[in-house]
Amino acid sequence: MFSALRENNPIYLLYKGGKKPELRIGTVVGVTSPVPKNTMQYPPETEVNITARFEDEQVPFEHVGSNLSICEYKPGVIISESREAMATEVEGMLRASRLVLDSVEYHQCVADTCEEMLKTLNPRFAKEKENDERLDTMDKKIDALTKGFDDMMSLVKAMSTKQRKEQ
Repeated sequence: MFSALRENNPIYLLYKGGKKPELRIGTVVGVTSPVPKNTMQYPPETEVNITARFEDEQVPFEHVGSNLSICEYKPGVIISESREAMATEVEGMLRASRLVLDSVEYHQCVADTCEEMLKTLNPRFAKEKENDERLDTMDKKIDALTKGFDDMMSLVKAMSTKQRKEQ
């Protein structure tokens, strides 16, 4: 529990947002005594303020539930006083990501099949898809022609330069 933290205890910080998750391990610099939250609950919930050091940075965590071992401090920011609780959190993230990765092929198949069904059900959608495919084919042909033209221009320039040198 966060209320049991003492100076120099380890504390774990997990950033789940951004491009990739990041785990930081720090040490506790200080913890306040538990104080009741402003609620009318009985027994009253208590909270603590924690100051932790991560490398050369001191980070304050205010209004943390004192009876918790792990919590989402802010959206996408998890703190824990327990290595095991943080490991469980990371394992959960790993499981969720593996499920998504394993389902990519299925969802691609669903998307392709649904497009075919929509072509059958909606003639306008079918016409738009046909136009898109025609435009893609034309783009590829234009790219090939442009490349061929560029190659021919390079040859003409090279031959022209060679003829000038021979004269």
